[in-house]
Amino acid sequence: MPQASTLGLFALASLALIAIPGPSVIYIVTRSIEHGRGAGLISMLGVQAGALVHVTAAAVGRLSITWCCTPWVSSARPDGLGAAVAGTVPRGAAVLTTVVALLGVALLAWTTAGASVTVTGSFVVAAVVGLGAGALVLRRCVSRFGGLTGDVLGAVVEVTTAVVLVVAALALGLR
Repeated sequence: MPQASTLGLFALASLALIAIPGPSVIYIVTRSIEHGRGAGLISMLGVQAGALVHVTAAAVGRLSITWCCTPWVSSARPDGLGAAVAGTVPRGAAVLTTVVALLGVALLAWTTAGASVTVTGSFVVAAVVGLGAGALVLRRCVSRFGGLTGDVLGAVVEVTTAVVLVVAALALGLR
C-alpha cells in the first residue's frame, strides 16, 4: 500500500491534469472566439474525427492479434510468446470477434459522423484493408521465421494500425 503522502501527491497531480484543458479544447475555444460559433463547431467535428480515426486504428490493430492466435498459425519455437498464444483462439471466435468489431466501427462512425454513409463506409474499408495488410505481414513472417513469435505479433499490430490510420485519413481527406 502506498504511503498517504504518495497518494495525496498522486491525487493532486490527477486533479491538475483533469482541470487543465488539453490542446484540443484550447484549439476549439480559440477558433470559436476568433471566427465564431460555426468555426468552433467545425473545429470540434475535426477533433472528433481525429479521435475516431485513432480509436478505430487502435481497436483494429488489437483485433489483428486474434487472427494471429488461430489454429492456422503455429509457433516458431517451443518457448516464448508465440508458443503461449498460437492456436488459442478458435476460428469461429476470430470470425465472430471480427464481425462484432467491424459492426462496432460502423456504429461508432455512423453516430459520430452524423449518419454519413460515406464516412461509415470509409472506416469499415480502412479496418478491412488494415486487417488485410496485417494478414500479409503475418503470412510473410510465418513463412520466413517458421511460425509465430512475439515480435511477429507486434509487427502485425503495428502494420495493421498504421494502415488503418493512413487509409482512414486519406478517405476523410478526399471527401
